[in-house]
Parts: sequence; structure tokens; C-alpha cells
Amino acid sequence: MRRLRKEPLVVLFLIAAISLWFVYQKESTQQKEAPQENTVDPVDETPLVIQIIIPLSGPSAVMGTSAQKGIDVAVEEIKDTGGVHGQTVQVQFGDGACTAAGTKRAMRGTSPVIITGCDTETVAAGLLNPKMTIVGIAASSPDIREVGDNVFSVWPSDDLQGKLLAEYMIAIGVNRTTLLFMDSDYALVVKNRFKETYIRLGGLIEDEIIYNNKTLIPDATSLFIAADNDEVLSTVQEYKGPIFSTETLGHHRGVIYVNYTFTNTTTAQGFIHAYQKRYGTVPDLVAANAYDAIMLVAEALRKNATAKGINEYLTSVKAWQGAGGSLTIDHHEAIRPLAIMNGTEAI
Repeated sequence: MRRLRKEPLVVLFLIAAISLWFVYQKESTQQKEAPQENTVDPVDETPLVIQIIIPLSGPSAVMGTSAQKGIDVAVEEIKDTGGVHGQTVQVQFGDGACTAAGTKRAMRGTSPVIITGCDTETVAAGLLNPKMTIVGIAASSPDIREVGDNVFSVWPSDDLQGKLLAEYMIAIGVNRTTLLFMDSDYALVVKNRFKETYIRLGGLIEDEIIYNNKTLIPDATSLFIAADNDEVLSTVQEYKGPIFSTETLGHHRGVIYVNYTFTNTTTAQGFIHAYQKRYGTVPDLVAANAYDAIMLVAEALRKNATAKGINEYLTSVKAWQGAGGSLTIDHHEAIRPLAIMNGTEAI
């Protein structure tokens, strides 16, 4: 009797098990055949627009033209490498004419970043747009550091030449000097940075002389000259001691000066090759820095597209390798490789 009662139960269990197996197989087959949902975020095909305000007319138009070419090389490279999170980069050129009024007229759109050309365009854009990030291509005046936390430049500041020369002179034992300088914004900022650094390092300023065409140079141990042009050299033709100056006087024999030039890096050589292939000529440093400005902004946008995020990224840039050489941004001051030169030879 127990055997007769147990057999139907075994059969029922077998039938149930077989049924469950068929159900499981059917569901597994349906899951395999069912189309999978696409979990990849759709690519935003809206172009990312960056506004460019550079001098395309007026006395500084040559600089603007060079910058425009460097920017075009950068935009093409960004496109070839996938854009910014899949978005293509478009640039919107405006003619600032290197004036405050021209900069104001050229402003339009809602670009999170404005890339500018000269000092005046950079300062004006920063004052007119305190909530936008401003990046200068060839803005070298120390004034841009005072505009606001939103203003940057990729070109080394003019006064860095004075600082570097002061450090070099002390390093080689030139501990006494006379300052000869023109009464201009450029010459004064270079002179002041030189003087502050030189005295701090233990140097002695024997005299300070403002240039005019009747200036007489005393029997100075050495001369440091801060000038906009080489007119000042007419007053030192009889001077036999060492002369130190900025790149303005670099082409004069015997003058030891500071120069900003191309460095032999992979990025620089790649840029030069791409530029020559596109335009058939050798680029200058304005084109290289314009390229760097676009590439740096694109990198910042990949990190964070908000104005605050872009500013924070730019402030943190250290030894970034660009076409214009290594770049560090320290308190909104661009630190680039500057060389001490004597003639065409680096010291």
C-alpha cells in the first residue's frame, strides 16, 4: 500500500520539475533574443561655441591674423580627436582692434569663455564680463592680474623679464647696477620688478635715471635698461661696462637680455608641423599661444563646463606642455620658459 501511494507523488514531482525546466528554458531564450536597452548617453551634437576677440583691424591686425591661424589649427585638432565630450568646437571671431571700445562692440553670444588678443582686449573683456572666464593670448601686462579672478593669460608677464635678469645678475656676481629706463608703462613695470627682486637678493642700486635724449650715463658698475625701443642706446654708446636689458634691445651686440622663444618639445614640434602643412610658413609665438589658449580651454571644459570650474582648473595648471612651451599659472601669472641670451646664443 505504501508503494502504491508513493508512486503517484513521484510522478507528480517529475512532471512539475519537467514543467519548470521548460518554463526556465523559454524565459532564458526570450531574454537572450530580446533587444538590449542602450545605456550609453546620447552625444550632444550642439557645437560648443567659444568667442574670440582679437585685433583683426588697426595697427595690431598682424598679431590678430597670426592668432587666428593658430586657433584654426587647434580647432581642427580638437575635431580630429573627438571634440569635447563628443561636441565639436566652433569659434566665433570678433574684431576688438586692441581697444576697449572695439572689445565691447565685438562681444556677443553666451560662450562660457572669451579668448582675447592684446592687453587692452583682455582687461576690457574682464571688466565687462566679471562672471565669464577670459584668457589672453598675448596679454603680457601685469595689470591683468588685478582685473579679477576670472582673467588669465598664456603669455609670460612683461615684468618677469626684470625678475629673471635680477636673479641672473646676482647669480653671476653683478651686485651693483644703475637703472636706465623710459617713462612708459612697459618700461616701468619691468624696472620695478627688477628693482624689487635685485634689492631683495642683496643687490645695490647705484642710481636710477629716466631716459631723455640728453641723458648722461655716469661711471656705472653695470647698466640695467628698461625701454620700449632702442632709442635709449644712443646715450650709452661710450659705456664700456656690461649691459642687461629686455628682449626689446636683444638684437644689439653685447646686450645680455631675456627672450621668450620656442622650446624643442613634442607638442611644440607637432604644432609647428601642423601649421606648416596648413599654411606653408613657420608659425610665430603668437600663433603658438593662440593654439595653447584653445587647447587649454578645451581641456578645462572637459573637466567642468561652469565658469567657476574653468577658473579653478586654470588656476591649478602646473607644467602644462603646450606649443609655446611649459606653462604654469601662478596667481594668474603665466610662467613660461624664458632664456637669458647674448646675441643669438642662450647663456
